[in-house]
Amino acid sequence: PLNTNLVDLIYKKKPSKIKPFFSLKTEFAGTSHIDKKKKVLKIIKKNRADYLFITAPENLAWIMNIRGSDIST
Repeated sequence: PLNTNLVDLIYKKKPSKIKPFFSLKTEFAGTSHIDKKKKVLKIIKKNRADYLFITAPENLAWIMNIRGSDIST
């Protein structure tokens, strides 16, 4: 059996998989992240819930007004 990845031996320069995220300005997002969090908190309290369970990363990105490198600024 091979204990070494042969591709890694010949392919030295690998592209970085990590790309930074950035915050959107309120003028582009429409609403500040603070106002969005207040709105979500109001809904949580109205429904007498203890927590908000976010299952999709894009929902968290929307609330926090953050984006990845997949869109241009």
